[in-house]
This record gives sequence, C-alpha cells and structure tokens, in this order.
Amino acid sequence: MNISAILVDDELPALEELAYFLREQGDFNVIDVYTDPVKALSQIVLDEPDVVFLDINMPEMDGFTLAEQLLKLRRRPLIVFVTAYDQYAVQAFSLNAVDYVLKPILKERFEKTLDRLRSLISGRTDNPLEPVELMLAAHRSVHPVTKLPLWKDNRIHLIMPSKIIFCEATEEGTVIHVPKETYVSQDSLGQLEDVLGSEKFFRCHRSFLINLDMVETIVPWFNNTYAVKLCGVAEEIPVSRRNIKAFKAYFKL
Repeated sequence: MNISAILVDDELPALEELAYFLREQGDFNVIDVYTDPVKALSQIVLDEPDVVFLDINMPEMDGFTLAEQLLKLRRRPLIVFVTAYDQYAVQAFSLNAVDYVLKPILKERFEKTLDRLRSLISGRTDNPLEPVELMLAAHRSVHPVTKLPLWKDNRIHLIMPSKIIFCEATEEGTVIHVPKETYVSQDSLGQLEDVLGSEKFFRCHRSFLINLDMVETIVPWFNNTYAVKLCGVAEEIPVSRRNIKAFKAYFKL
C-alpha cells in the first residue's frame, strides 16, 4: 500500500520535520509541501492525495477554511490537523476528527496517527470524514470565516466577507456579488450563511442573503413588506413576509 500525502504549514521548519517523519515510513509518499495554503489547494485538486496534513493557524486561509474546501472535492482526502495549541486538541478534536498532531511532534504519538490512517485507507473504518464535518460546523459557528475562497477562471480568490454585497440563489449555483465582480459557488445560501456566520448577513428571502452594511435604501412594498436597494446594485431585493419582523427589528423600523 502506497499512501500519498501533501503537507501544508506556513512554517517551513515544521514542514521539514513532518516530511522527515513521513519519509521514514515505507508506505507514505510525500507528493509536495506548501507554505501557502492557496497554492496547496490548487495542487490538491490536481494531485488528489490520500491524506492532507494541515496546520491550523495560517495567514490568509487557516486550516479550518482549507479543510472546508477539501470536503467539497470530488475525491476528498483524509485530513490530519497539526497544531501547536493544545486547546484545539481538547475542544475541536473532542469530536474525534480523523486525527491531530501536536507540535512538537512526538514520534510515538505520530506513529499512532499513521496507523489510524492506514486503517482508514484500507477501508476498515466507515465514514472517516463525518466527524471532520461536524467539527468544522462547530468551529465555524463561533469563528466566522475571515476570507472566503471562491473559484473563478481556474483561480482561487480570497474575498473578505465585508466586500460581499449580496448572494443570490440561481439555477447555475449561488452567485456572490462583490463590487464590479461576481463569483458562482456550489454552496447553498444556507451553507454560506453558516460559513459567513455574521449578524451582518441577513437571509431576507429564500433566494437572497444580503450584507446589511450594504443597504442604502429601504423601500416600502405591498402588504406591509419592504425591498432594499444595495450599494452599486440596480435591482431592488425583496424582504419576504416571514423575515420582515427580524428585518424591522435590526433597523428599528
């Protein structure tokens, strides 16, 4: 059995140490190592490794955000988180994620991680990524994403949530509108609402998620409802009756 791996950590010494431990194993093949998580994501899509080792604390895109992207891939790799902070092990990994490695790496503990990976890849354990999905959902509920990775023209663009004007459900996918640009995501509006996790984003309608900071004008509509005019957007976006109470409360109408 040959297990392919990609390693992602913004600290090069940590990457080299992890790669050294893996290359000592006869059945692990380190495809590549990356200090830039955005470049790593592009390559993971192409290489389809069996397992990805992710540092948690990284600039631009942290390990949790990158893991969320990996779970959307056609061929999802197993995920092992690497962290120097024990509170992540106690809190996040209490949900029994695929596994975690604490820095500095202890060889005996690391070998247990590798044995678990071998068991998962050989098919002796079912649904290995379900605990990771639960862990990410729990993390995101209290830690909104700082930059949202969005694909366009085979490139990954990191978009600050504050730049998003609104998101719209369409037949092609969820269209995310930012000034002078749009992106299409395969995430549902509900999923984006969870990921963005901010009181500034409001589900005003089943087809629209708006950034409340982008509201320029509130327009009274029929049957005591409203529409909103957003910065740089020509169309008026409706507020559905089921959401009108929360909308009025936010703006103290």
